[in-house]
Amino acid sequence: MSDPEIDQISKDKYRYYAGFVWNDFYTLLSVLDENTDKGELDKCWNDFYFAFWKDGIERPSIIDHLIKIYLEKMSGEDTDLPDRDLSLPPGAIGECREAPGFTETVSIKLKTFVAVIIKEEIDKYYRNIAGKIKDELMDLENTIMTADTSCSFSNCWEEFCFQVQRGKEEHYQACQRSLRQLLRIHLLKLSSKEIRILWLGTAHGIEWRGDGYLPDEGWMIDILEETLLIRLEQEAMNWPLSLC
Repeated sequence: MSDPEIDQISKDKYRYYAGFVWNDFYTLLSVLDENTDKGELDKCWNDFYFAFWKDGIERPSIIDHLIKIYLEKMSGEDTDLPDRDLSLPPGAIGECREAPGFTETVSIKLKTFVAVIIKEEIDKYYRNIAGKIKDELMDLENTIMTADTSCSFSNCWEEFCFQVQRGKEEHYQACQRSLRQLLRIHLLKLSSKEIRILWLGTAHGIEWRGDGYLPDEGWMIDILEETLLIRLEQEAMNWPLSLC
């Protein structure tokens, strides 16, 4: 078996276990999100954000505890996960679990893959919401979102694309207001856990420097609205126009 094939098998195993870790944590968030009192959800989320997402070193995060559980459950055939990372000699696979640095190496790798999975889920969420907004605008046939009647648009998405690319400032602002209203409607339907997860993927979530506290959900929704608006504007900028 070639080195690239071995590396791919190793990556697949890491991703496999990282997927279990994230699913367990997401289930925990879902259970806490069902409570009217969001106090426990806040505690869990703060732990996740500061101890895991921001790579805090003061204490192990819930993710670290979940990883430890899966390390203990890991089957014998998967003890070769960090084999290449630890530079163990050939044939030492059976001894790998007891090798110095095994737990630390695998934990770091799994945490990396958990972060990758989360980022993929965030992007999927964004694409889903943006897609729904665009579909709604395209379904609004023969509706003019602005006071401009100099052009004929087959649907509201077409008009929005035109206003982003070539429109006048006042007409673009009118389109943007309509789009923000739709975005707000969709965002307000999200659960607390979904809002927080999506916020992680914003520049605001990445750069947050709060000292042990996070912004409230209202602020997160404002940030998400701006993030999704920019995403839709970027798509509209590249949309082919066949108009006046």
